[in-house]
Amino acid sequence: MVSVRVTFFALVIFVLLWVVPAVFSGTTPFFVFDMNRAEILSKSRSKHDVYVFAVGVAEALKSSPSSLDRARQKARLKAQGNLTGIVDFDRRNWPEVVRGSGVGDRIENYLVRIQGSSSVSIEGIQAVFEECHGQSCLSVVAAPASSVIKSPSLSWNFLLSLLDDAYLQGASSLPLYDYLEVCNEDHVDDVLERLAEHIKVKYGDFAGDVVVREPIAGIPVLWAKGRRLSEEKVSQLGQEALFQLLNLDPYDPVVLYYLAKSFDSQGRHRFALLLYSRGTVWFVDPEYNVLCLNSCGVRQESIVLPSNALREKVIASFDESAVESHSGLIHMIIQSLGTLPLADFDLSSDSVDPMVDSTMVINAAMTNPNAINFAALAKNFYARGETLRALPFGIQAATMDSKYEELKTILKKETL
Repeated sequence: MVSVRVTFFALVIFVLLWVVPAVFSGTTPFFVFDMNRAEILSKSRSKHDVYVFAVGVAEALKSSPSSLDRARQKARLKAQGNLTGIVDFDRRNWPEVVRGSGVGDRIENYLVRIQGSSSVSIEGIQAVFEECHGQSCLSVVAAPASSVIKSPSLSWNFLLSLLDDAYLQGASSLPLYDYLEVCNEDHVDDVLERLAEHIKVKYGDFAGDVVVREPIAGIPVLWAKGRRLSEEKVSQLGQEALFQLLNLDPYDPVVLYYLAKSFDSQGRHRFALLLYSRGTVWFVDPEYNVLCLNSCGVRQESIVLPSNALREKVIASFDESAVESHSGLIHMIIQSLGTLPLADFDLSSDSVDPMVDSTMVINAAMTNPNAINFAALAKNFYARGETLRALPFGIQAATMDSKYEELKTILKKETL
């Protein structure tokens, strides 16, 4: 009985000596939060008494309990990331192109995430407050100020070095489109190659080939059908759908124009300029070829588009029934004045004699759409005095293999 009384009085003395003074002196994070609630919630990070408080907010996708739980966890992680102070960026020394743009926001969010993953090393972190209103969840965490290392003022060059390191290490969470926007010029080609690989995996090989301006080694779906989507339909598509369409109809200037515009609206101007320049490669829609050219600005001033007047003369030289009787690929070559960005490949070792019947030469070109057979088709038309009909195939042969440049030059002189 005496032992029980001694234990009880010892507990009372502990409470009086330690717990009560701690509460009234404001040294628990819960008490400090209650006393400074409004000010703490108004800032992402603040110091009160001997504690540093940080706030994180996250939105739930749904109002279900499981979705709200995930949002609470995400808010807590954001709060932990804010705890170190690395998110208090001073953008005044950032490049103007990213200072107030979505690119800057996404880069900052990325740096917050990687810092948030390392903030668990801070000792004494406690969650002091959490709540959800509707689908918006808020979390407040605190840690002793002595365990929180104050972040130095970080220069843009230092932040860029962090991004460079993440890129070289192949960090999958690094936003590559945004890194392309800020990386040094000597990294651009390498970043584009990596982006092209990502695009190939996600949307298909042909879409990735456009990014690095590779000729198309195959026959995409819409090229085979000789079809293109209308400008009205293309203009209504989102970025994901435009990439998918680009794989079906690579280098289409209408697709590239609207895809570039979507990246422009995100502040990703460097990638947008690249897409605009790709929209000048295939001369199949002069209106949009010119729009893409004009959007390239002075950086692409050396690009010279073919003559639309000559293109229209060539198209007019093929009567409607003759064009419709050809394969989709032949139709596309005629419509684009031989600028179809098709890779040269040979499905057989034999080439057709250009002096045989034109139907046989056309069939050979449809079966084996390579530079040899397009050159043969051009020579076939030329031998029959049909220079305008010969021209697109002579240009196409030269587009695919430079050894046919002389044939192209002869035919162009004949049509002037």
